[in-house]
Amino acid sequence: MLRAAHGLGTIIYFGGDLSERPLNNWRDRTALVRNIMQWNTERRAAVDPRAGAMLQLGYNDIAGQIRSALDQFEGVRIVPFSVILIILTAYWLVIGLFDWFLVHKVLQRPILTWVTFPLWIVLFSVLTYALAAPGRPNVEQWNVLDIWDVDKETNTYRHSLWMTRYSPRDWKFGGTFTNLGDGYYSWNGLPGSGLGGMAPKTVSPPVWHIGSEQIDYGKITNVPVQIRSSKSFFGQFNRDLIDRVQRYGRIVAELSDEEGVPIGMIEVPDDFSILKNCILVYGRWVLELGEIQRGQTIRLTRTTLTKTTGTETTSIPVPRRDLRDLLIPPKTLEDTRLRGMATYNPQSTDLEYIIRVMSLHRALGGYESTGLHHAYQPSLDMSELLTTDRVLLLGVGRRKYDPGEQEGLNVRYTEIFRQSFPITLTERSPRLNLRRDELQYGDALDEDMRPGLLRGR
Repeated sequence: MLRAAHGLGTIIYFGGDLSERPLNNWRDRTALVRNIMQWNTERRAAVDPRAGAMLQLGYNDIAGQIRSALDQFEGVRIVPFSVILIILTAYWLVIGLFDWFLVHKVLQRPILTWVTFPLWIVLFSVLTYALAAPGRPNVEQWNVLDIWDVDKETNTYRHSLWMTRYSPRDWKFGGTFTNLGDGYYSWNGLPGSGLGGMAPKTVSPPVWHIGSEQIDYGKITNVPVQIRSSKSFFGQFNRDLIDRVQRYGRIVAELSDEEGVPIGMIEVPDDFSILKNCILVYGRWVLELGEIQRGQTIRLTRTTLTKTTGTETTSIPVPRRDLRDLLIPPKTLEDTRLRGMATYNPQSTDLEYIIRVMSLHRALGGYESTGLHHAYQPSLDMSELLTTDRVLLLGVGRRKYDPGEQEGLNVRYTEIFRQSFPITLTERSPRLNLRRDELQYGDALDEDMRPGLLRGR
């Protein structure tokens, strides 16, 4: 079975007949078909210790974690249920016990209950409003996440867009997105059976009537958003590289594999957008590139990282760590005492941290490592490219969203750039030696078993 990268995906070739011997009666043929078709092979234990945590989070897919992170708005605070429970308990004690003691024992005028009882209601209503008011700003807020996936060989890009809006008033959302390219744009639901999820345990009545006027190519209209609530949307578009995204399309890389480590040169054009917190992923290694500047040349050796910008050159020991370190929250990663015990945090709202894990979900161990599935938006997982002699570059854009002349609008914008580069295998490449072993293994097989050669490229 051979895998080859093409565009943002892979082409898989299997040279065998599943209906002939020895594969037609092989007990693991179903597993082979799953592997060829890239079906989800995650297995969930009958008793999962993380089931309680998933019930609390309300989602079971990493797409739900992204949506939950985008649902966090500046100044919007939800009153904890424990506080509500305390207020209800105090209310019951006051009107049931304290009020009786006050009017019967202290004032000795039971008829005054007609005065004290309404006063207690007003008092607790004002108290409840005072607790909730600071967490309900009157400013419209947007949380926007853009992921740009660029393939220079086919001269195309894929734009994945998340938009979540908090509205202080009732409104109906609408917009046209045909200018973004071929693709789709829709309401973004919460995966899972929790409160507000798309697979609830109870039947939820429809609240959005879809008519012919709401359905159109590249257009979405009349989406209701209730007062002081939020609504999330997701779109994905494909298009040829054009001038307005050329800042993400002309990085040149010449890399080779030396003992499992990428070495070589990366050239950044002069008009390229600045990226921060860049990483280069290959095999089981992650190389920290830091910030990428316009017109910069990056040279990688097995021991050093050299950046040249104009006449200025800096060289440092190459910051390299294991791929599975991406599962560890950034703050925990800095603590060597907790590093060995840390696991993926499915409650994190750090979008950069979440997107790194989502981009390599399968390579990092899938559900067994994260406790979350990746079945809702699986096309965003680029793990397969790492099996086809590709190096993956991820970075965070520094572009800020400009709301223009719109007043009373608060926008938090996050931009992620991802691009893969081919890598040349050398004589010192472990992958090349592995392929030679596979070929020797194939030559030693019996003639009847050659169609069943399962080892991949």
